[in-house]
Amino acid sequence: MRCLVDFLSTNDVLILNELSHVQREEFASNLLDNADKMPCGVVVIAGNTGFRGTFAWRLCEPAREVKLSIESSGKAVTISLAQE
Repeated sequence: MRCLVDFLSTNDVLILNELSHVQREEFASNLLDNADKMPCGVVVIAGNTGFRGTFAWRLCEPAREVKLSIESSGKAVTISLAQE
């Protein structure tokens, strides 16, 4: 219920688009740290991760090891994540 009650006072969705263009790693890290404290929060990192070895690449690289599965049956949609 907390998610419904506090939605006006907190940010439950964080979208980091084109992470490779963020010039300061501390800025993105601060946003992600704040999002981690939200019990109903959602983080979306979209876009180019840039060159190997950059903070954007290091942040997004683990996602390559996760398998996303989406199944639909009637009105229900099930989304599962599995580590390969």
